[in-house]
Amino acid sequence: MESELGDFITALNFIFGSFVAYFIFILCTLKLKTKPLNKPLWWWSMCLLLALLAFDELYMIHEYLGSQMGFKDTLIFLFYGVLLGVLLLFNLKETFTKNTFFFLVLFTVCTIFSQVADFLYTEGTVVLLGRVISYEQFLESFGALFLSCAVVTIAIRELINKDGHIDDTSQ
Repeated sequence: MESELGDFITALNFIFGSFVAYFIFILCTLKLKTKPLNKPLWWWSMCLLLALLAFDELYMIHEYLGSQMGFKDTLIFLFYGVLLGVLLLFNLKETFTKNTFFFLVLFTVCTIFSQVADFLYTEGTVVLLGRVISYEQFLESFGALFLSCAVVTIAIRELINKDGHIDDTSQ
């Protein structure tokens, strides 16, 4: 059931987070902010990782690599998870902030259950609002959305000044 609308929506959710990370990276490198933004390399890495996940979702890279290397594509997801985990560890203070952590927990739950659904039901589907949706794809789409929401919460905190307002760089 790959290459369906659900894959596109999942990729779009990842691309949204990637664009947010890229925007903050650009702010870092162009120094448009009055205060220095921390970790421009972190933002660039997050941008690239989310873009890779979107590209993988659209072009089924994990399935291809798994079949070429002779193992289940879940191992490719584990590799992506390790990359994401290492990246989040480099920004530990932001990772464990209340709202970011909440979205990361939801992302983790959706990711784990999507893999379990894929294993148990292979291509099991449910009809929702008149559309046939794969269990795995449904959970992946929401997981991608939650991960992008976590990136947005970190970006918002990066842009807010100590008064609780978004810094105005035009002054």
